[in-house]
Amino acid sequence: MKFTVQTEHQMAALAHKFSEAIILPLIVGVNGYLGVGKTAFIRSFIKLYNKDEKVKSPTFSLVEEYIYDKISIIHADLYRIKKNEKYYLNLEDYQSKNSLILIEWINNDQKFM
Repeated sequence: MKFTVQTEHQMAALAHKFSEAIILPLIVGVNGYLGVGKTAFIRSFIKLYNKDEKVKSPTFSLVEEYIYDKISIIHADLYRIKKNEKYYLNLEDYQSKNSLILIEWINNDQKFM
């Protein structure tokens, strides 16, 4: 799917619609060019579960985990990872019946197109 949003309010509305549509467990790739709002979308989504959550980009940590009563959200960023290295993250270890794995830069070859 492809969505175009132009404001933070629209991003939050999109995140809310996404939250209503998901069925766990689920793995979602979030693609887009540098600076289009991948992390902003994920931040808006996570804040639906805890509005005070400090959501940081996992560009350097590679994986951030947010555990709530009904959902475990795993936020991964493959920007700095080469295609053949993404398997070293062992994202399957995070899978459970209530997990949502959100992966930025899943198509790592589209960084600057």
